[in-house]
Amino acid sequence: MTSVEFECTADGNPKVLNFAWYLNRLTLNNSTRHRIILDRLQSKTVSTSRLIINDVQRMRSGKYQCHVITVLGNASATLNFSYCLAEFTVALEPPVNLPIMGEDFTMTCSYWPPLPGSVIKWSHGQGNVIATFDQESYKIRYSILDQLRFKLTGDNNSSSITINNLNTDDSGNYTCIVLNHNGRKSSTLALEVLCPAPPSDVIISDIHGGYHEYSYVTMTTGDQQNITCTVRGARPPALIEWSTDVERIQVMDQINVVKSQSYVSHRVATITPFPLETEMCSKQHCPSFGKVASGNSTPRSPTMTSLPSEIIFNFLVSTRTSSASSESHGGEQAYM
Repeated sequence: MTSVEFECTADGNPKVLNFAWYLNRLTLNNSTRHRIILDRLQSKTVSTSRLIINDVQRMRSGKYQCHVITVLGNASATLNFSYCLAEFTVALEPPVNLPIMGEDFTMTCSYWPPLPGSVIKWSHGQGNVIATFDQESYKIRYSILDQLRFKLTGDNNSSSITINNLNTDDSGNYTCIVLNHNGRKSSTLALEVLCPAPPSDVIISDIHGGYHEYSYVTMTTGDQQNITCTVRGARPPALIEWSTDVERIQVMDQINVVKSQSYVSHRVATITPFPLETEMCSKQHCPSFGKVASGNSTPRSPTMTSLPSEIIFNFLVSTRTSSASSESHGGEQAYM
């Protein structure tokens, strides 16, 4: 509910005690629409009257007049007030994730400007209302008794609905309808539920480019290097894991990006090889690397070799999805 307040101040001796308010020459009195407050305590000569208009609408526009009455004479002040509707917009925001069978999917409807008393309705298909959110009382009403299928939330300028465990019957048009004092507007999103899909390819790469399956990545002792695993074509996103027994490796958080109707996922591993690892790490102890070798070592004794200037790693990577499993080693020569 939007309100507006006018203030009328009079300075006179003797002090003004009587104020009258008019709208387009019609007298205004205290009611549910208007509230008049008289303040007599400011000073010996100054008094103030305030007019508060509740629930401002277009019909409240017009000429407002404050009229004061004293024993020495009368005076008045006039204000022209115009109420205009704010631009009212409603939009279903682009989904962050893809709608995949068996997954939960959330749609968010936002509207502007925020206005108490708004009611947001969600419908599916041919206008069948599935849920309603009353913004003023923050009450949620499900028009169909299926709270296991839908979850509804909202605040002062948006509402979100989550469909649990998507299936093919959930495909179709979803409409968000917002009703308030600004009017009625809606926004529609066409939803197509997609089937799960395994990754189409896995790519291992660094700043020099991509690597073939079972390629060897050459690194210099003590130099930090980033190796990126990229998985394309999966639905839902592939869960990328770097498997290693070497302690000096830092795995970054995975990044998933929607591209067309599948995901492209990246996960970076930062590796810093040290000479000590060549003595402690063997093929049996580092199965993920497969091989640790020296680029220029020469025997110093039957059981000891000199520390190498280069260490060669053989990287292997596995991927999996929540709905289908797929393992792949290495990748192609391309990199996105």
